[in-house]
Amino acid sequence: MAVSRFPHSAGRWRSLDWGAIALGAAFFSLYFCVGGAITNSAAYSHQDLLFGADLRRVMRNMTQGNARPMDTVTHTLFLLLTTPVTMALTGAIGDPRLAVVLVMALIGALGVILARSIFRRLGASPAVAVGGAVLFGLSASQVWFSATPETFGLGGLSLLCLWAVALRSPGQTWPALGPGLLAFGATATNLLPAAWIYGCLGSGTWRQRLRSVVLWGTITVAVGSALTYLQHLLWPGAGLFWISDEDGLGHPQYFREVGPGRVLRMVLYLGVFGVARPGLWIGRTTPPYPPNLRFDLTEWTIAVALTQLLWVALLGIAIYGIYRHGRDRAPVLWGVGGVLLFNGLLHTVYGAPEELFLYAPHWTGSLMVGVMAGLLPLLQRRDRLAQAVMLLAIALALSQLWSHGEWIHQVLTVYRDPRYV
Repeated sequence: MAVSRFPHSAGRWRSLDWGAIALGAAFFSLYFCVGGAITNSAAYSHQDLLFGADLRRVMRNMTQGNARPMDTVTHTLFLLLTTPVTMALTGAIGDPRLAVVLVMALIGALGVILARSIFRRLGASPAVAVGGAVLFGLSASQVWFSATPETFGLGGLSLLCLWAVALRSPGQTWPALGPGLLAFGATATNLLPAAWIYGCLGSGTWRQRLRSVVLWGTITVAVGSALTYLQHLLWPGAGLFWISDEDGLGHPQYFREVGPGRVLRMVLYLGVFGVARPGLWIGRTTPPYPPNLRFDLTEWTIAVALTQLLWVALLGIAIYGIYRHGRDRAPVLWGVGGVLLFNGLLHTVYGAPEELFLYAPHWTGSLMVGVMAGLLPLLQRRDRLAQAVMLLAIALALSQLWSHGEWIHQVLTVYRDPRYV
């Protein structure tokens, strides 16, 4: 019988989670292809063309380290977290746009792998965990922010990291420090929902949890502040989050007037449009300036309507499961509820005037955690309702592919027009 010359190496290979690697590779390929197609168009020629996203600014930050102070007031460590890797890739392959697409696709693929791990921690079977991760990976915000350079995709990944660590090591400070720094560095406001998740999934009495959260938060902010100063030394254009310029976070342009319309839009984006997108509105313009593309609640296609209908049905079944069995997963559900409530309150009064989709990565992953927590007790019954859930999930995944293909085709049709390229 042949004996391996490298038994320890063979053991390490066998111990790898090949299912997670295959899942991540599949979604990395999807995001890379979508991102590469959009990159080779006029979508990056001007600022704020697609859904109000700062594609040109973020690409410049990632590939050159050039940043204004206000760029790093909210996204405190974004340069330090992404620029060294992207600059190294740019030097290796010679194409800064391709390097950015590679990095963003990797961030997105890691998010899908983490979603699968989280669902397994919640008690899902391997097949169900993969199915849930696929639905998350095909959600509208996950596809878009994994294919294009924006800061919010990294923010979404940071909260998924914290969910995974908090479920694996409840209440332990040091394992949660890395995800906490990632959350704080990607988007400073994510530190509060991150602290909430960490506290909800902790152990001990509420006083012990509060002390643990305060300790964890203090260390996270202290280390994050030191790293922010290091970032400022490396890239002097990067600001310090505790020193805001006149156009910083407190500027009136970032605050919104609260009314029924804003509240309704926020609720719809929290529950529906982060997963199942609205239709696209294409603005009118005079060449050579390309038109703006925005999500519009009044624009409908069959693919958009079907995807939203299937998602709302699945969400409704999950809410029924939470109603019937929610006590068994109360800490997780409290964590999900806190993330949704915080983002809902924050972006009702603060942020972009129309494009709430920009912030969807900060709650879509947590929303999927809550949906999985509600569906798992029903799936474990193996009755007709469980079969209906499985069929609904498969139909939703297929409908998502149709919907994504539609908006990608629309984007490429507009921005590959010879008048703009």
